[in-house]
Amino acid sequence: MHVQQTDHINLCRNFEPSAFSRDPDYLSLSEYLETRDYLSGLSERASRLEPDASDGGILRDELMWSLGYLLHGCRLGIFMTDPFERTLSDVTTLRDELKGLITLYKKNWSRRNKPGGFKKSSQRMYALLYKYEALIKGAE
Repeated sequence: MHVQQTDHINLCRNFEPSAFSRDPDYLSLSEYLETRDYLSGLSERASRLEPDASDGGILRDELMWSLGYLLHGCRLGIFMTDPFERTLSDVTTLRDELKGLITLYKKNWSRRNKPGGFKKSSQRMYALLYKYEALIKGAE
């Protein structure tokens, strides 16, 4: 199973079908939707957890970030898989969601790690954020 690459994020301006993978190993729209719904259910259940461990709150926050990031990937996959239904509002929502995930990631990171590695650890998230921002700027 492969996840769509983000190199071809666009709003279907100059849409090139060859840039959109039809590889059967990629998830279909229905599979992204099913996965999103499943992860949403897990996220709802996880948000109600009250761990007893001394670092239980940290563990819950890390779990919530992980589920949120996976959900973001599903939402991006849905966006990428249904190219003619893309809107600027969708990209703005993805961008804002990713900003929140980056903030939570930084909070989680600083609780367990030395600050020096955060930049490298988060570079893929920022690369995706910059793609969203460039797409929004190009559409305005």
